[in-house]
Amino acid sequence: AFILTARKIYENIQRGIYDLSNEAHGIKCGPVNAYGSRQGSEQPRSLAEQRSASCC
Repeated sequence: AFILTARKIYENIQRGIYDLSNEAHGIKCGPVNAYGSRQGSEQPRSLAEQRSASCC
């Protein structure tokens, strides 16, 4: 059930229905993986690259 709900929220974010900069929507962005990969095979990205890759 959680996966379906999360998918619907993600789809609505992609469509622009939720404004992630407005906490009144009840959605907060979590931390961003600084390496951009679970395996850690990539080099750390710059702060600008991290920000552009994150949802907020």
